Amino acid sequence: KGKADLNDDAKLVLHDLAKIMKQNENIKLEIEGHTSAEGDAEYNKTLSQKRAQAVVDYLVEKEGIDQERLWARGMGSSKLLDAENPTSEVNRRTEFKIAK
Repeated sequence: KGKADLNDDAKLVLHDLAKIMKQNENIKLEIEGHTSAEGDAEYNKTLSQKRAQAVVDYLVEKEGIDQERLWARGMGSSKLLDAENPTSEVNRRTEFKIAK
């Protein structure tokens, strides 16, 4: 809660993602950071941007993926997965979308 740090599980997933990206040089990704609806909307927007940027930074710095293939985008709490429980942990996530 309130963090943009990558845990070990996230790093393993990102390592596997980097392998796929290295095998498919044409793939470009938009990385969306999301938060729960807890707290201030502007703070959540900033936090979600930091979460997305942490993923981009890891892929570039640790996995050698070209920065030009990645975009970080903070969504704040605008796309809740669990709208009935807006403070739910499931709303705090990072999503990957193939950019066109």
